Amino acid sequence: MPVLHSVIHKINKKPDGNPAILHRCAGELVESQSRDELINQFNESYNAKPDKGWGFFVSAP
Repeated sequence: MPVLHSVIHKINKKPDGNPAILHRCAGELVESQSRDELINQFNESYNAKPDKGWGFFVSAP
């Protein structure tokens, strides 16, 4: 299945227990070979885990 739209946000998790900081992507990523390779590596790594779960987005009212 091809990736049609993608964004990557950065989460800085603090080692001292303070709340994590979310840095939102400014916009949609452009299509590129490096983006596709990153998504494929993430997918392979995630699917190799034995007890994985899927999340979902809540629709806005």
